[in-house]
Amino acid sequence: MDKKQIDAYYMSLFEEIYVDIKPVILNRVESNHTILLEECFYTIETGKFAVSLPALILIIEGEISTFTESEKVGWRLMDEWEKSLSTNDQMKNDSLRAISAYSLVEYLKNALFARQTFNQQRLSDINRNWVYHGRDNSSLWTKTDVYKLLNILTTISTLK
Repeated sequence: MDKKQIDAYYMSLFEEIYVDIKPVILNRVESNHTILLEECFYTIETGKFAVSLPALILIIEGEISTFTESEKVGWRLMDEWEKSLSTNDQMKNDSLRAISAYSLVEYLKNALFARQTFNQQRLSDINRNWVYHGRDNSSLWTKTDVYKLLNILTTISTLK
């Protein structure tokens, strides 16, 4: 399947579970992000999903920093998180959790938090630095991108 077909399949699956995932995320995310997350859900549900994309990235980074108890940001935070997960006893004793953590870390390091200079070609996945530093083209953001970010939050919540 090509990217378009994969995204369409992903969307069909995620839309089936969206109603179930929403309260899980809202109940597990740090309380300082609750209002922002509720507004993200509102924008998604009213079809104005693009404004939720930078906010979801912010929440993801905040959740990871809370998980790791780290003051670092961006790539350095990813390194800190990877170290934190590798020494976490729950991860060592739960192979499903460890696989989820490893998969998420790899995706975040190679896509969302990937190091990429602004003179390079845009990645096919959303990149935190490009979004936060105004280099990305928001007309390319899709509801699929937003759902992927919600999926990341769900996985982080599960790992917490």
